[in-house]
Amino acid sequence: MNLNVKVDGRVALLAVALAVIAVGVKVWADGQVLAIGGPAQLLRAPSGDIYIQVQNHLLQHSAQGAFKRRFDLAAVGVESLIGGIAFYPNGDILIRRGSDPRSLYDKLRAYARLASGRSIVSSSPGEGLARCNVTSLACAPFGDPVPDFRATFHAFIDASTGSVYVSDTSRHTLRRFSAAGKETSSVANGVRFPNQLLLYEGRLLVADTNNHRIAVFDLNGEELLRESASFDVEPDEARSRGERWPTHFARVAEHWWVNNMRNDMRNGGVYVFDSDWTFVKRLRLPEGADPIAILPYGPGALISDWENDRIYRVDADGQLVGEFTSSGLRELLQESMERRGFYRVVSWLGIALLAMVLAGLLVKGLSAPASPTHRAAPESEPVEPPADWVWFRPDPVVVRKLRATARTAALAVTALIAALVVLAIASAQWLILLGLALPVTGLAAITASLYWMSAALLRTRIGLRGKHIALRDHRGRESRSPLHRVVYSDSAIATPEMAVVLGGPHKSLYDRHQLEKNLVPYLDAAKKLTDWQMQLKLIRLHRPTTVLLGLVLITCAVTLVAYLTASWTVFPAGP
Repeated sequence: MNLNVKVDGRVALLAVALAVIAVGVKVWADGQVLAIGGPAQLLRAPSGDIYIQVQNHLLQHSAQGAFKRRFDLAAVGVESLIGGIAFYPNGDILIRRGSDPRSLYDKLRAYARLASGRSIVSSSPGEGLARCNVTSLACAPFGDPVPDFRATFHAFIDASTGSVYVSDTSRHTLRRFSAAGKETSSVANGVRFPNQLLLYEGRLLVADTNNHRIAVFDLNGEELLRESASFDVEPDEARSRGERWPTHFARVAEHWWVNNMRNDMRNGGVYVFDSDWTFVKRLRLPEGADPIAILPYGPGALISDWENDRIYRVDADGQLVGEFTSSGLRELLQESMERRGFYRVVSWLGIALLAMVLAGLLVKGLSAPASPTHRAAPESEPVEPPADWVWFRPDPVVVRKLRATARTAALAVTALIAALVVLAIASAQWLILLGLALPVTGLAAITASLYWMSAALLRTRIGLRGKHIALRDHRGRESRSPLHRVVYSDSAIATPEMAVVLGGPHKSLYDRHQLEKNLVPYLDAAKKLTDWQMQLKLIRLHRPTTVLLGLVLITCAVTLVAYLTASWTVFPAGP
């Protein structure tokens, strides 16, 4: 590889920009994939109906599992659901309205196990906790001032008193609010990242996640909550598997079922304890399961699998008996899978773009001619041009490297097309495959034209005799012209009928030193053009390579715009 080469600042800037764009596309697309989750919260309304939360939607089912309707929470002002949902006795829900305000700094603090320093008072009208009716879509702010945790939280409403209990996860605090929304008590010591709450037999049970336990608090009227007991839910099997962080739990028949997650809050396991919190067993869920919520259902329970778009039905003995599904759930999950498939393809396109940029830089480094370390003193110019024809041919070294580059590019594009087709077929994303056909066809056409163009350029010749120039194209056709009718630039030389491309100053098809010594001195009578003027001249001469490349680039740009437009129409960016 030649390292002694001048770097064109514009080329370097373009390469850096393309690399940044490629990485940005991949990171953005991967983030979109992660944001499109499957079933998460499982809720039971006072009426007995079952609600399944999938992203920004609530799917209502009867107590027997029959699908009723689908609610888009955006209709009540929820731009991005980042907290819990709790039901009032009349069926209203307590929910946080607004967008997801968590910054990278907030996420880094949470990752470092540091408490959030944000105020819990809402800073914007229409954001924060609200009591909403999902049927009429009417909402009223909860409290004055309105609390807004701006992060993960869970809530539970005491049907007998109207009190609202909240685990303020990122602030390591438990809070109790009156029915009117006034905070009446809190616990800020002793809990670490609390999650799910449950009132059971007059006591408040809390999944104290980072303390690896279930904490129990007595309810003393309007006084501060007082911890009265705690239960270790980290048996030896959980420790050995790294499933040590309890987030959700439920009373199923006569046992307690606890979802212990891994440190990254994913792919945990469900552990069963008896009524005295003695470990019994770990449930056997499918390989790769990512359990989230547990909801008692019939004699057993439902368990949501966020990552695999499933809801498992498990009997009272902990045996998997099937999956819970419905027409509404299938429709929403299909939409989610299609959107995830689209963003995965975009992520792969980002990788492909980055690979092409790196391959281009490698090829440039391999094929760029070395900058001379010194130049000999200029010789005196010949008095007369050669009396017989002297022919100049493309540099043999450049010929070999360009042919190798063309073959490599063809193989790379073929592999890319095959990979995209296999990816689309494997994920059954036929609409994506159809959309990819347009830009991939354009990419293949560009590669084919470049391959043909490189072969054509390498078969050209330039001749000089006396005051005449001869140009020979890739087909062997020849055009001879007196020097005063010849135009040239650093990139090409042309007669009125034909042109031959020379290449760039730092990557010439011809031996640039030989041209400067044996051809350029006799071009005094010829006209020197700028590179832009020469490009216009090439277009006017209808050079097949120039016209073909222009048409392919325009076609590819048009098809890419059409594909992106169709993609955003079929797979919108938000729920």
